[in-house]
Amino acid sequence: MNDEPKSTSRIVPGIIAGLGIGGLNIGDSPEKVRTIMRASGVLSDYDTEHKVFNDFGYVPEHYLQFLIGFDSLDIFHEDENPAYPVFKVYYKSNATAFMIISSYGTEVYDYGFCRRITTEKGISFGDSEGDIRERYGKEDIKHIYSTYDGDYMFLRLGISFILEEGKVRVIRIFNPITDSKEIKKIEAHYKKIE
Repeated sequence: MNDEPKSTSRIVPGIIAGLGIGGLNIGDSPEKVRTIMRASGVLSDYDTEHKVFNDFGYVPEHYLQFLIGFDSLDIFHEDENPAYPVFKVYYKSNATAFMIISSYGTEVYDYGFCRRITTEKGISFGDSEGDIRERYGKEDIKHIYSTYDGDYMFLRLGISFILEEGKVRVIRIFNPITDSKEIKKIEAHYKKIE
């Protein structure tokens, strides 16, 4: 499999916890996101996303983006994503609040290219739980849901890693959560649903 993207860009974007991927950052407006992504995405809203999760048998309240909150989101389909392997960008008050970066194969980015994308601490798609803990330490929360092995959430850093079959497949970026009351509230929520 070719490890170069099929788009004109050959730059491998970096991921920074609490900030974003490449030029796409937390706090960006929807217009800026679409410009950076070089795609319009499919605009959706909270109620629709909540219904989609329910329809697929997922409990929305088990997912961090619903706990953090959002008003709307852009969904970038696999073949309409020429800039970065970003699947969804969630907005709150017209600013990016949460993003999902995915290694699941697309027409534009194959898995080999995604393996070259790393976080500031050197974690890439395909890395293991041990790799995450070696570079980031112990997660604030580990939550297991659906068919995934676990979601390793680092709330204070603004990053989480979702593993399937022992490998990082999804990286999520959000504003670091530094308020101790908010952290305790989120931790209590996940303990309650274990």
